[in-house]
Amino acid sequence: MIGFFSRQVSTKPSFCAQFARNAQHRQISTGCSVGTILIRSPILTRTPSDFEQSVYKYNAELWNELSVPLPKDFYFKKGSVGEKDWKTKQKNLEGKESPFQAIFENEHKLMEENALPDPSTHLQPRITEADRAGDVHSTQRCLEKSLFLLVKPTKDAEWQFPNVPIENDEKALHMLCRENLQNILDEQSLTWLVANHPVGLIREDEKKLFLLRARLVQGLRVPKVENVHDWAWSSYEELPNRLSPTAWNYVKDILHDRL
Repeated sequence: MIGFFSRQVSTKPSFCAQFARNAQHRQISTGCSVGTILIRSPILTRTPSDFEQSVYKYNAELWNELSVPLPKDFYFKKGSVGEKDWKTKQKNLEGKESPFQAIFENEHKLMEENALPDPSTHLQPRITEADRAGDVHSTQRCLEKSLFLLVKPTKDAEWQFPNVPIENDEKALHMLCRENLQNILDEQSLTWLVANHPVGLIREDEKKLFLLRARLVQGLRVPKVENVHDWAWSSYEELPNRLSPTAWNYVKDILHDRL
């Protein structure tokens, strides 16, 4: 019974020689590489569409109509300063969808007049300086969308995801990705791999590129990219213009505008 369930392994010289050749072949580069899809996640919520804004406006107006009026005689003494202040605020809110709309309008007015005491603690514009300047080296652009890091290792190379060739089977794929990210990003940049297994594959001719997914943790801090000729933080709409048609065809279904 033991012999029936056990796997028979041949010890003939021909089998051992073939096994050695296969082991030696696994240590030779076969045109396989491993790359990283490094993502800077969206920082701002998506701008609502016209339909969504209409729904929000309708719900706000419905809430205002169905809400119980404030019993001001209970909370404010007649003729008091509190009652006068409340009446003034109610007058300012007439025609507004919600109390927050008046606050936002006042904030925007102060922003236009440059009268904010501390702009970092108030509303900020969705369009940043990097957007206006078209700076693809900055992560402070397209704050509503995901950005993906593309690099040019050399001047004549095509845009591609950061990758390294697989020369042997001594290191796992996720370890190679971590070493590659540490090589091209400065030490203060924090990244983490979503998983240790590939999420995509790009085949071009006889070359194979396994892709792992990673995220940038630093938020609005602009990481410094090193040891490459050029780099670009590209949105999903910009990827077809930089990647080769073959590469884009493989990754278009595993990526998204907000990932």
